[in-house]
Amino acid sequence: MNSQQLRHSSPSRLLRRGLSRYLVGPVWPLRFRSSPTTTRFAEEAATNLYFHLPFCRTLCAYCPYLEVRHEPVLAANYTNALLDETRSWLAASPHQPLESVYFGGGTPFLLLPAIERLLALLAPRLHAATGLGIELHPADVSVESARRLHALGFDRVSLGAESLHAATLRQLGRAATPAQITSAAAILRAAGFRCVDTNLIYGIDGQTTEDLLADAAHLIDLGVHQISAYPLLPFRHTRCNTLANLRNLVSRDRTARKLRTLCLARGLRPTSVWSFNRPGSPAYTTVTLDTFRGFGAGAATRTLDGFRFNTFDVAAYAQPGGQRTALTLDADARFHRAHWLYWKIYQLHVPSAAYRTHFGTTPELDFPQLFGWLSRLGFAQNEGGDWVINHRGADWIHRVQQLYSRSWIDLFWSRCMHEAWPTEVILE
Repeated sequence: MNSQQLRHSSPSRLLRRGLSRYLVGPVWPLRFRSSPTTTRFAEEAATNLYFHLPFCRTLCAYCPYLEVRHEPVLAANYTNALLDETRSWLAASPHQPLESVYFGGGTPFLLLPAIERLLALLAPRLHAATGLGIELHPADVSVESARRLHALGFDRVSLGAESLHAATLRQLGRAATPAQITSAAAILRAAGFRCVDTNLIYGIDGQTTEDLLADAAHLIDLGVHQISAYPLLPFRHTRCNTLANLRNLVSRDRTARKLRTLCLARGLRPTSVWSFNRPGSPAYTTVTLDTFRGFGAGAATRTLDGFRFNTFDVAAYAQPGGQRTALTLDADARFHRAHWLYWKIYQLHVPSAAYRTHFGTTPELDFPQLFGWLSRLGFAQNEGGDWVINHRGADWIHRVQQLYSRSWIDLFWSRCMHEAWPTEVILE
C-alpha cells in the first residue's frame, strides 16, 4: 500500500476522527459549504495579504498548487479581476497599515506589470516596515530583475531551487540547470534582500540523502537566509506518478532529521517544521501568519473566526463582476482556536500571551489534553509561559501533519480543481 492509499483508508479516517474528538472536540467531520453570490462577508482590517498568480510557462508534474499555462488573454482578464477584488477589499475594509504582502503562484514574475499596479493600489497602506515577498523561478532571476524587485520594495524572495543535481531536476521536469539555480541564489543574495529563501524537495526517486545535504550546504555557503525543505507531495490531481510507500516514508524521516542537524550546525535555526532561518533575518512565510486575506483563484482567507476559499477555476475567477468566494468552513469557535494553535505548533512556538489577546483565555485551559500529552510525551516544554516544541516533537508533528493536512489537502484541492463551485466538501 502506498502512502496516498493509506491516508485515505478507513483506519486513517478513524484515527483522525478519534484524535480530533479527544484533543480538539466534537467538530467532525469538517464541512466547507458553498457561498452564494448574494453572501456578503464582513471585511476585517487584514494586515497580511496574499495574492495568487497561477500562471507558468510550463507546468511541473509534481506541483500540487493551482497553476495554469500562461496565456496573454486569460492573464489580462485575470489581472483585471484581481485588481477589482483588491479595490473592493480596500473600499470595504478599515484602513490599517499592512504588515506583509506576498505574491505566490505559479510564477508571479510573469505578471510583474500586474504586481506593480497592485502595489500602487496598496500604496496608502504600505509603510517602511511592511514585508513584501515574492516567489521566483530561477529563469526569472538576473541582476536587472533583482534590482527591479528591490526598487519596488520587495525585501524577501523565495527561490524555487528544488535541487542542485541535474538528474533530480530532470526527474522533476524542472526547466532549470544547477548552474542557473546557484547563479540566481548568488544574485539574490548580493541584491540586498533581507531574506532569500530557497526551496528544496526530497524523497524523489533516485535522490539520496547526501544529494539533499550537499544542496543545502552549498546554498548556505552562498549565504541564503532560509532553507525550506519539503518532501515530494504527490496528490490525486498532480501528474507525478511517484508515490511514497511506507519504507520511503521512514527514509524521508531520517533525511529530514539529517537536514536539521546540518542546518543547526551551520548556524540556522528552525522557524517551522520544514524551514530553517539565519538569526536576524525575517522568515519567509505566508500560511503561518495569524490571519491573512487572500486574493485570486484558489486563495484562502483566514480570520480568527473564519476560513474561506476563492474558486480554484482561473477562468471563472476572471469573469468580470463574477462570484469569487466558493467555499466557507462551517466550524465553531473551538475549531478556529485549534486551527490557530496548529500553525503555532507547526512554527514550534505557542505564544500564550498572543492566545490570551486573541481569545481571552489560555491554550492549556482550552485544550488540556493536547498540552498534557505534549508535555508527557516529551514533545514540548513550557518556557516562561510559552510552549516550545523540541526536535522530537517536530518529528512527530511532521508525521501527524501527513495524517491530517496532507489527507485533507488531497481531498479538498482535488475536488476544487475539478469543480468551480462545489456545493459542499467534507473532510474526514
